[in-house]
Amino acid sequence: VSERDGIRVRAIPGLEGVNYLYPGFMTNMITFVFGPLIDFLTAPTKSQKQKRKQQPTEAEAEQSAGAGGGGYQAGVDLQAAPWDWRLPPSELEKRDQYYTRTL
Repeated sequence: VSERDGIRVRAIPGLEGVNYLYPGFMTNMITFVFGPLIDFLTAPTKSQKQKRKQQPTEAEAEQSAGAGGGGYQAGVDLQAAPWDWRLPPSELEKRDQYYTRTL
């Protein structure tokens, strides 16, 4: 894959690279990739909410309705590793040291 001078096309790092194609109030539900799953997994569990002794926000209540959420923390115990799918793994490592940096 060749890139023009001054132009670098790279995958968006982290969970932001796999949640929604076009984030926004009106577009989330039509452009999601893993967004709803990430939202659910990062919602506080019922026991975490009780520990905080706070009423859940309306968004938290929606996200965790019935199951109580996953309680994961984005970037701590829930991570994603998006990559540039245009390149074979060997070229991705050669160009960006992707696998070296990911580990």
